[in-house]
Amino acid sequence: MTMDYPHNEDDYLKFKDDGIKVFVKKGIKAKNNVLTISVSGFLFFKNLEVYGIDINVF
Repeated sequence: MTMDYPHNEDDYLKFKDDGIKVFVKKGIKAKNNVLTISVSGFLFFKNLEVYGIDINVF
């Protein structure tokens, strides 16, 4: 995960909520086709959490 724009935005699905832009690589495998992205934190300290990426793609 990086905090920058991807080099080729056409390769990504784009989501924006509450002023936060998230780029998810097209074709990523998600468990039960559900990918959950959440933000938590306090004031300027924020955490971005991603759940559901299927890492067992072999």
